[in-house]
Amino acid sequence: TTLSNNGAIVSNTLTGTQADTVAASYAVLNEQSNAGVIAATATLTYGAGFSKNGVTSVSNSSVALNGNSVIAVGYGNSANNSLSLNALNNPATAGTLSTAALASNQSNTGNVSATSGSNALAINSGVSGIGTGGVSQSSLSINGNALGSAAYGNSVTNAVTFGGTNVTLH
Repeated sequence: TTLSNNGAIVSNTLTGTQADTVAASYAVLNEQSNAGVIAATATLTYGAGFSKNGVTSVSNSSVALNGNSVIAVGYGNSANNSLSLNALNNPATAGTLSTAALASNQSNTGNVSATSGSNALAINSGVSGIGTGGVSQSSLSINGNALGSAAYGNSVTNAVTFGGTNVTLH
């Protein structure tokens, strides 16, 4: 949204449902509330199996399960708020300044959880005993795989930027 100030200062007062208020010529108010349970779950299941007519063989080949990842992230509340004012000059009415304000309130009373796990990360050539299967002149690999999880009750980033000429910060 682009707003302009023509010299007539308007004081905006924003009132949220959680009784938060912010008053300024240019204002942003963000309120978030969560009372419910947040659960994020991610499960990694990768595999490679080789069998033909009950006989398993990996011959003159390379098999890899590399670079896989799974992550579970749970957020109760998440916000990115910004207010950017450019060429913020004093208005035509002398002695009256434009003002800017950003307010953010997050409330989380519910449980937030994140779980990641692995059911299987396997290469199965079907070899059940010595001399009974065929893994020959091959390279089997399980490398560089990752599991991760993170849970956040509240996460917020706020930014207020000013630019232009004749800017006075109070």
